[in-house]
Amino acid sequence: MDASRKPVELEESDKLRRTLRSDPPDRLGKSTWEILEEAIRDGKQAETLAILDYLQEGEVAPRHFFFADWVYGNFSYVVEAFGEDAYEDMFRATWGAKSDGVPGSVEGFEPGLLTDVRALVNRHAEIMRGHCPPPGAIQISEEADRFVMKLLPCNSGGRMLRSGMTQGDWNLPVTEKAHRWSWGKGGKPLYCCHCALSRGIMATETRGFPIRVHEIPGRGLNPDSDHPSDPCCMIFYKEPELIPEEYFTALGLKKEPSKFQR
Repeated sequence: MDASRKPVELEESDKLRRTLRSDPPDRLGKSTWEILEEAIRDGKQAETLAILDYLQEGEVAPRHFFFADWVYGNFSYVVEAFGEDAYEDMFRATWGAKSDGVPGSVEGFEPGLLTDVRALVNRHAEIMRGHCPPPGAIQISEEADRFVMKLLPCNSGGRMLRSGMTQGDWNLPVTEKAHRWSWGKGGKPLYCCHCALSRGIMATETRGFPIRVHEIPGRGLNPDSDHPSDPCCMIFYKEPELIPEEYFTALGLKKEPSKFQR
């Protein structure tokens, strides 16, 4: 153990209403992850647990939520300034560009991964865990023909809805019209629509079928069928031929097995 190493200083901030690092100025710039590694190596269990709690509450989750909310704000500006039809143009301009030969619609999903459904589920679970969900919010089950990932809630778009961002002071817009990138329905939060466009429509244009399909109960406006507490479900079929036609139709597409590319 390095006897000269100083423990991290954590205190409860009344203004932030959470734990905050309060080290001397010359240590405040030191990475909390580096301090965490030191605490683990030194066998400081209590300090390690305290740092982990602080990292989640103070450095990881708030930054993640801020940037997701910012994205929704940017989407909203485009739609309010240029109309709803500009949403798809904006998204294709930013996600449609190719990087290393991989279309933006499948960016981050290596071609080999797209042929391995179980690996694809593992990758999506990793992504959804990265949204800093509450304990038990991600439930995954395997059925004969598919994997089902139930998000209670999705901690990006679902979290925004639960916090009331489409109402009140934020009043971020939802679709007024039915678009194929809003699953053929109005009243969909603009943030959530990126799933339909990138993982659904643009992926199908690239390889003939969606990366995943969605069962989304309304999403946020009608208290009877659109409640923000409803789960979002991602479904990964083990073979693209097993994907029901209705999921293509909801995106304004046709199921054409002859165009499927694995």
